[in-house]
Amino acid sequence: MASRRETSPVREHRPIAQRRAQLLTAAAEVMREQGVAAATTRAIAERAGLPHGSVHYCFGTKTALLRAVVQSEVDRSVERAWRRAAGSTDLEGVLRGVLEAQLDSVREDPGHHAMLDELIALARRDPALADLPGWEHERYVSAATDLISELPTTIGLDLARPAREIATMIMVLAAGLSDLWTATENRSELDRALDDCVRGLAARLSRPA
Repeated sequence: MASRRETSPVREHRPIAQRRAQLLTAAAEVMREQGVAAATTRAIAERAGLPHGSVHYCFGTKTALLRAVVQSEVDRSVERAWRRAAGSTDLEGVLRGVLEAQLDSVREDPGHHAMLDELIALARRDPALADLPGWEHERYVSAATDLISELPTTIGLDLARPAREIATMIMVLAAGLSDLWTATENRSELDRALDDCVRGLAARLSRPA
């Protein structure tokens, strides 16, 4: 009886863009659940259901993958915040929309917030990623500046300060309020602080046109 030759299973060919997206999702999941140290290339590839070599094929290096994770997650956070602020009819509404979107992310998915903090801390120690903290800050501030700059046209608002200064204040408030929640997890205290910040800043920075 002739022996049957065993053959290796045929691997499904996936476009590189699809594999990159799978690896980004897998890397974020591993780091959210187990921390950045657990995100080895093997663990990421296994979570994505891809061969181990896929990380290097799609990104070149693990460092490049980590950079892409930060950029992808920050872009997603910016999109969520700006979508929340869309349709606001005054500066207070814009401020509240952006800040609440950031705070919702911290409250609803603390693992995601911790992951980004850990990645940014790693970037400060790694020369190959040293530009990421500055990039993250600029990404948020630039997006907020664009949004604030449109208010004089969209809702007839006369800004008392340059749009970029207001955007920077928003980011400072977002960081402070996020730290307050992380430290206390006191919803009523956070809501009071948010209300005071939004009303005070809006009153100071806007003038009716």
